[in-house]
Amino acid sequence: MIYTASRVEATKFYTQTLGFEILREFDDGIMIDLGSSILEIFDADIENKTNPAFCKLSLEVENVETFWDKLKDHQEIVFSLRHNIWGDTSFSILSPDGSTLIFFTKDK
Repeated sequence: MIYTASRVEATKFYTQTLGFEILREFDDGIMIDLGSSILEIFDADIENKTNPAFCKLSLEVENVETFWDKLKDHQEIVFSLRHNIWGDTSFSILSPDGSTLIFFTKDK
């Protein structure tokens, strides 16, 4: 679950930029299908202390190289595409709200 200062911008990022689909919309939030999991995005509510929080999400994707090619020139890169000794290939970007997104595919 992510609380964001701009649910509209976050939804646009996860659906249009990253290509994930909306599962359900609520008055104050939205559910995004990430494939093997669901991400809920809600408006921050300063009165109830649900300020936007920065987080790290690791998202397994079918082909990390395809995601890299799509995003590398358009997003702020945390670390570039790399092969990791623990058996996956990954890269990381910042979302518009400052959360770190790590995309990975397990090596075969």
